[in-house]
Amino acid sequence: MDFQVSKYFVVQEKEKTKVIYIYEFRHNSVLSLNQIAWRRNISGSKKIWIFMEFFVLNSFCNE
Repeated sequence: MDFQVSKYFVVQEKEKTKVIYIYEFRHNSVLSLNQIAWRRNISGSKKIWIFMEFFVLNSFCNE
């Protein structure tokens, strides 16, 4: 799938850091906003939870 990171921000939680990435698809993909994917990255002794929320690019940019 052809997509790129449009922006991201970090949310601090009790014992973990949540990094939220927002992706924008360049295809006319039919994808619900509630479809999410979690990925765990372990860096040293810290666990970083990455929340990926997918948006259909065509729904937000009409050029």
